[in-house]
Order: sequence, then structure tokens, then C-alpha cells
Amino acid sequence: MRFKTLLVIVTVVAVSGCFKFSYTGAPKPVKPQQSDIEMKKSLLKTLVSILPEDIAEAPDPKKISQHPYTRLMAEPACERIASIPFASPYGYRTTLVGIKNRAVSASANALAVTNWSESPGSTFAVGHFFGCASKKYL
Repeated sequence: MRFKTLLVIVTVVAVSGCFKFSYTGAPKPVKPQQSDIEMKKSLLKTLVSILPEDIAEAPDPKKISQHPYTRLMAEPACERIASIPFASPYGYRTTLVGIKNRAVSASANALAVTNWSESPGSTFAVGHFFGCASKKYL
């Protein structure tokens, strides 16, 4: 008799472990993805302007090397310092000089630029600053 009672209890406990009895509450609504216009508006709120002072030559902008973003992320010797969206009224070369100068001030020695977009009178880009202990394999 005791064996049958023990067997029933063990079976009930084992079977109850197969089912989920917890209540997690009402299902949460799924937030729809942002449209391109909404994403651009949110990006415009966080943009950093490149000023004429940023274009003036920094102490050693040649120490900043530019690499593909995926390569810098995959390199174990590199650590990301910051990712900053930039807006500039200047062209490609001048904007890149401004971003490199900002990288020098952030103590970075490697730079990746993504999401580059040019339109008449404005340039947008995201600068990713990295501190690399060794650039041997970049």
C-alpha cells in the first residue's frame, strides 16, 4: 500500500513537471518596426555637428587608421570607444577630416565610418572610434 502511494506521488510530480502552470500575465503588444522616416527623425535628434574648429588639423591625425567596421569589431585587440552620428555641411573629404580629428580627441587610433549619406549641402555619417592595442592584423 505504501509503495503504491509513493508511486502515485512520484508519477504526479514527474508529470506535473512536464506542464507549465505559471501565469505570465496578458500578452504584451508587439511594437511595430520604425519606418525609415521615423528612424531618420530619431537619428537627427542625436546628431553631432562638425564645426569649422573640428576641421582644423589635429595633433596627429595620421595615427588614426581607417578600416572596415566589421573587421574592427572582429579584431580581439580592438575595443570600441564610441559610435557617434555626425552631420556636416561639408563634402566627403572635409567631413572625414573632422571625424578623424574627433577620433583623436577621443583617444582612438582606429576609425570606421558607416551609414554614409550625402545630399546637396549636407553629409551624414556614423563614426565608430576604436582603441586597438595592436594593428598588426588589420
